[in-house]
Amino acid sequence: MLFFWLRFFGYRQDKLSAAEDEDDAAPATIVPGRYCSQPRKSIMYHPAEIRIEHSPAPLDGDLATARRGTQRRAAIDLDRGDSVLGSLRISVDALPTRQHNMSVPLHSYTDFTIMHKGRLSKIVSASHKFTGEEVAIKMYDRTVMSAIQLEDIAREIDILVMAKGVDGIVQYEKADNGKYLTAIVLKGCTGGTLAKRLANAGGRMPEVMCVRDVVKPLVSALAWLHEHNVVHRNLKPQHILFDDEDELRICDFFIAAVMGKTALVGREGSLAYMAPEMVTKPTDDEIFHEVIDNGISETDLPSYNEKVDIWSLGVITVELLTGHKPFIANTPGEMAAVQKQELQGDRWGGVLDFIRDQEFLSLSGQDFLSSILRIDPRDRPSARALMAHPWLDTVHSDLEA
Repeated sequence: MLFFWLRFFGYRQDKLSAAEDEDDAAPATIVPGRYCSQPRKSIMYHPAEIRIEHSPAPLDGDLATARRGTQRRAAIDLDRGDSVLGSLRISVDALPTRQHNMSVPLHSYTDFTIMHKGRLSKIVSASHKFTGEEVAIKMYDRTVMSAIQLEDIAREIDILVMAKGVDGIVQYEKADNGKYLTAIVLKGCTGGTLAKRLANAGGRMPEVMCVRDVVKPLVSALAWLHEHNVVHRNLKPQHILFDDEDELRICDFFIAAVMGKTALVGREGSLAYMAPEMVTKPTDDEIFHEVIDNGISETDLPSYNEKVDIWSLGVITVELLTGHKPFIANTPGEMAAVQKQELQGDRWGGVLDFIRDQEFLSLSGQDFLSSILRIDPRDRPSARALMAHPWLDTVHSDLEA
């Protein structure tokens, strides 16, 4: 035990043996409570002597040397610009910065609240951790989606990127395509949906409000989309939002099509707002079997065009002004019959007759809707032509006066 403590304090056995063989000419200096032949050297740190060594202490041998060398606590001499300071600075610089976090689509957001949950996606509201900006994030579960549906997501992102900065279209900020999840971050529309605004207005909108807040900006947005070959195919009040400045924004381009790149041959969208030429079209599954069974291409099937959005615009306008959907049915076959009856005079009191009987709707407003709600899409005006309709300009002039 004695030798253990002597070795611990730096004295080797061979030195002790040599000291015992010597005469008593030089008596040892004794530190109380310790056996030592010389005063122990202080281990107080001095800046000039501080060094950092990373070699491990020996398992045997001179433990005292190991303690004085490699086991010393590290220190930094700022005057000498110690290399450790540089390594520390590098390690700090490597930490994620505020700018780095702001560039990551999901890591930089908090306060997630589910706004809508669909079959393939969900929409959540969130706020930016650093700026406080309100956003809407559309999330797709890629694990339950087919290859065609994944292509639809990519097309939706392409359309949103192309429409960035365009009035009337929801504004794209960023997207993250992961292995299991696709997240599309959009500028928040805190004004809610058109469906909510209609409910808050008591189920009906005055003509002036309808034109100013909905019809005119919606026609303008459709004109831009159609001139860029984009067909929305699913316009309805739930897909029309209002931002924090109370401006209208069209959203949800998941089933939107690009003319010339997408075959416009299938039935898409919500039945109540679906145009007659789309109601009679087959579903995607029916198209698949028809193509396989008959050995034809999708391009050989009868197609439609951007006029399906014009029809949806007319249906939405009637609903806003009257508080009722003009066409109601449970199946595509029933809807085709209802549309024909309402618009071709097969029974008294059709939609157009009902519109003409409304005392609150101006003559120009009646003409606007009559020009849109036509069975034959060739008889419907384009969105650009509707921009020049006197109903929009007349009401706008009245407001300014």
